[in-house]
Amino acid sequence: MAPSPGQLTPDPSLVPQASTTCRFAPVRFDPSPSWGREKDRARGVRCPRPVRNGPPRPGALGTVSRLLTSARCPAPPASPLVPVHWPASDAALADLDKSLSLDPKNADTLLLRAILRLSQKDREGAAADVTAASTLVSAGSSQARSIATLYIELEQPAAALPVLDDWIRLHGDDAMLGSALNGRCWARSLSNQMLDDALKDCRKAIRRDGESPAYLDSLGLVELRLGHYPESIKAYEQAMAGQPRSAWSHYGLGIAKIRNGQTDAGNADLAAAHALDPQIDVLASKYGLATAGP
Repeated sequence: MAPSPGQLTPDPSLVPQASTTCRFAPVRFDPSPSWGREKDRARGVRCPRPVRNGPPRPGALGTVSRLLTSARCPAPPASPLVPVHWPASDAALADLDKSLSLDPKNADTLLLRAILRLSQKDREGAAADVTAASTLVSAGSSQARSIATLYIELEQPAAALPVLDDWIRLHGDDAMLGSALNGRCWARSLSNQMLDDALKDCRKAIRRDGESPAYLDSLGLVELRLGHYPESIKAYEQAMAGQPRSAWSHYGLGIAKIRNGQTDAGNADLAAAHALDPQIDVLASKYGLATAGP
C-alpha cells in the first residue's frame, strides 16, 4: 500500500482497518499492526472494516472515513507494484488540505493525504507528504512503518531501508517482525543492495511466519539478484502455488529460467506475465531487471 502503512488519523477508533494492499501492491508489511488482518498480512486482499459504532467524525477525517469504508476493495492487481486506484474524492483531499493548513505538522494527516494522492497518481504530491511526515515521526513507530511502505510504493526502496532498520532494531520480538523483515528483504532486493543480508531477512521472516506467497516472492527476487537461479525458480514456483495470478512472480520466474538455460519455459512465463500486466516491463526496467544479464 502501503498500504500502509501508524494510524492515519489521530483517533485510532475512527480509522477503518484497511491496508494499502487494497490500494497499492505489493505491500510487504502493513503500515500498522491495526491495519488489515494478521493472516497473510504482507499481501492478501484485506478490505476495509467499518469504523466503530458512532457517527462519522466531521470534517477531513469523517470524509475520509466514509470514503474508505464505502469503497469496495478490488482484487489484487496482476503486477505487485502497479497502483490500484482506490476511489479518492476531491472533497476528501480538500478536507485534508484544510486540516493541514491548520495543523501542518500532523504526521497522521500527511500520511493519509499521501495515500489518497498516490491513489490518484499524484506521485509528486504523495512524495512531498511522505518526506514531510518523515521529519515528524519517531524511529520505530507505527507511523515510521507507514512511511517505509509508502517509500516502496513510490519506487524509492532505498529510502525505506534506514526506516526499516530502526523499526526492526527496536522491535526484536514484535509480532510483526516477520512482516517487517520481509519488507526490508524486498526493499533491499529492489534497490539491489546488501543482498546477502536481504537473503537472511527473507529466510528469517519465513522461519517466523511460514511460507506465505509474499515472502516467497521476495525470496525469489533476492535469489535472482544473487544469481542463484535454481533457488530463485524454486521460490517463485512455491509463491505461485499460492498466488498463481501474480504477474511479478511470473516475470521473475521467467527471467530466472532464461538465465538458467531454460529459454522456452522462461519465455512462456514472461508471456504469462505480460498477459496479466502488459506494462510490467516498464516497472521492471526501473529496477534494472531484464531478461538477460546479471
